[in-house]
Amino acid sequence: MCKAVWLSICLMFPLATFAQIKTGDVLVEEWQAYEKVAAGNALEPDLAPAEKFQSYVIGVYDTLRVAERVCPPNNVSQMQIFAVVGNYVRSDPTRWSLPAIRLVQRPILNAWPCNR
Repeated sequence: MCKAVWLSICLMFPLATFAQIKTGDVLVEEWQAYEKVAAGNALEPDLAPAEKFQSYVIGVYDTLRVAERVCPPNNVSQMQIFAVVGNYVRSDPTRWSLPAIRLVQRPILNAWPCNR
């Protein structure tokens, strides 16, 4: 009975998580798994990290788009977005220690700026 009450109390106060907490090193590992999946040489352990990379990148992209910080054309595909971020990550390994949000935001902002 005591355990059930304690569990109920704990579930009433869930911990919040924020995108800023993800490190660049973790994002890079997920991106490398995504690259394997995209190339068709993935193993089963690559699937979950690849999906995390895709979800994170699309989450950041959608947030920037809704906030009107980027203005992409209507026909931008998810594969293009992943390629833009992947090329940025690949181009300079010294950035890998940055927060993941910076590794994803910067190339998206550069690729589809709003001309106001």
